[in-house]
Amino acid sequence: MADLTVIDDSLVVRMEGAVRILSQERELRIPLAHIVGVVRDPDPFFRVEGVRASPGIHRDEDDDEKSFWAVDDQAKAIIVILRDNEYEKLVVDVDDPDAAVRLITSSLD
Repeated sequence: MADLTVIDDSLVVRMEGAVRILSQERELRIPLAHIVGVVRDPDPFFRVEGVRASPGIHRDEDDDEKSFWAVDDQAKAIIVILRDNEYEKLVVDVDDPDAAVRLITSSLD
């Protein structure tokens, strides 16, 4: 699970629990200017023969898109769509997905 806060002009994503260990990231800082949008997605996993994505960095071989995944509970997943960033997408689960979407959306205004 991830904890999201907005500090100054950045979205700060702090990894918690097993995802923190498996993703090998403690914290990501994303400039708000790099966020295109955010959506709630209760089924964000791409599947390869029934296997869901594990925490960490994933590349889509078709378009070379690089995404960061840190999801333990897919029912609480959100997708942050980025530009001009190391990742094109940030896919994390949060305690309250609707509140997280509102936090990010309101910070972009």
